[in-house]
Amino acid sequence: MYVGDSITHGVNSASYRWQLHKIFTDNSLAYTELGINTGNTPGHLGGSALKNTTADYAGSTFRNAHCAQSSGRAWEISGNASGGKPANQKYQRYNGTNIKNWLGLDKKTNRGEEYSGPVFTKSEAPARVCIMIGTNDLLSDTKQGSTLVANKDREIADLLKDVDAIVATIRKAAPKAQISINEIPAWCMAGTMANADVHEAVREYNDRLRKWAQKKKITVINVNRGLADVTSTKPLEGIPSMFTADKLHPAAQGDLIIAGNMARALEWGGRTAGLSRKAASALSPLPSFSADGASAAGQNAYKLKGGDSVSASFSPAAEFTVEFTPTVGNGSKDGWDADSALSVTIPGAGSLSVEEGFIRWNGTPLFSGDMSANKEPIRICNLPGNDASSIPGGIYIWLGDMLIGEALPTAAPAGDSLSFSLAGSADAHLTLLAADPAHAFAPATAPSPASPKAKPKKRR
Repeated sequence: MYVGDSITHGVNSASYRWQLHKIFTDNSLAYTELGINTGNTPGHLGGSALKNTTADYAGSTFRNAHCAQSSGRAWEISGNASGGKPANQKYQRYNGTNIKNWLGLDKKTNRGEEYSGPVFTKSEAPARVCIMIGTNDLLSDTKQGSTLVANKDREIADLLKDVDAIVATIRKAAPKAQISINEIPAWCMAGTMANADVHEAVREYNDRLRKWAQKKKITVINVNRGLADVTSTKPLEGIPSMFTADKLHPAAQGDLIIAGNMARALEWGGRTAGLSRKAASALSPLPSFSADGASAAGQNAYKLKGGDSVSASFSPAAEFTVEFTPTVGNGSKDGWDADSALSVTIPGAGSLSVEEGFIRWNGTPLFSGDMSANKEPIRICNLPGNDASSIPGGIYIWLGDMLIGEALPTAAPAGDSLSFSLAGSADAHLTLLAADPAHAFAPATAPSPASPKAKPKKRR
């Protein structure tokens, strides 16, 4: 059961739930979505290929069911446990209902009406509940005559009271359910959301949420890893290319990162894009290297300074795999260096660049993190499209087992020289791990059981 607001409901993008469906499918985990609503926010799906109701991925149907609503608030879901409902707000979302109605604990809605919607109890009770709520409570529901910044402590306290009540309801109605709560995700510094003090309030709420959850033994997931600009001096500043035009709702890339963070935290396994898994050690070692200026730093490892490069004899076909581990610069120590980048050029396909604070494909950010401290391999694969399984072709990129680039546009690979080069003044380290010039493989990861209802099913 997904519980949340428009970020879960889906506005302009299909929401992170669609990406999680792909994760479950790739890892052969069967599940059933429970919810009072289906589909995405009507009229707001933009150019997404996902239908507003159901969709298929690799032969598995995404039912698109959830307990989320655009503009939703935690006080509505809880039944206003905090008493913090602003005076001008009526129970507009979720058709005036709350989680006690959905889980069979109360027949009266927030409006005092008789509840007549779906009820999930007994054998139909959720085995896992994923909650993402609070953006609207903090961004839009400040008390009358005041501001969030001026009234921050009370606003945060009220939101935590409502979240606590939501969790208490779940534990009473479905005591065996596993519960996770996502932090409030980043948004971009734009328009009415450009106030750094408001962003700071959200950061503070996330900190207090983690402390509360530790006492309650609830899993809190940092969905902002890779989504928020690590180089920004402002807290939780979103990366514009990962958000839609309103700079608040995640776009497809943002959904990919949120789902990847959830899957990692809950040990569901990473995406495979329908590929077989194979560890780097099981692939062929990269063939003959030539280094221009780079000095050896171990087996297949190099230390580079600005202008240095390493090339490998590599003739990519329609499918290929290459994996390497990079580190660049020294992070924030002397300021984030955006001019220094370790680039890997795939002949005829494009270029991946690794900066101190970003990973980019052809200039577009895929992930933000301190790459001076990186210890995870990057894997790049090219694979043709598979219409029969609804898996689009293109470049796929993983950081560790987390997919950070999906079906990125590419020309047909061509050429025989895979090259790594460093521009700028920062130092970089590069460990070339493995490659396969004619096959694509996903990283080797063994997924853990997702939930009591996640029953593996046989897949090829």
